[in-house]
Amino acid sequence: MTDRGPQSGTGLYAAMLGILVLASFFAVLGNAPLFDVDEGAFSEATREMAASGNYLTTYLNGAPRLTNRCSSTGCSSSASKPSD
Repeated sequence: MTDRGPQSGTGLYAAMLGILVLASFFAVLGNAPLFDVDEGAFSEATREMAASGNYLTTYLNGAPRLTNRCSSTGCSSSASKPSD
């Protein structure tokens, strides 16, 4: 009887581990949405903030939008250029 040593089943274990990782990745692939449903409203409020130059209050279609923080929207709008 020959002793193959500790490396005898390493390839099999690596293949099984790879299959397990791929299966767990593909099992939950479609569960999370790709974007938030309010993403369009956030980007429009950011665009209006940059266009008006008012970095303290957010507006959506001319009406005040007080549901999100001004700090994150202000950072987004200061990094973007207003479109003409």
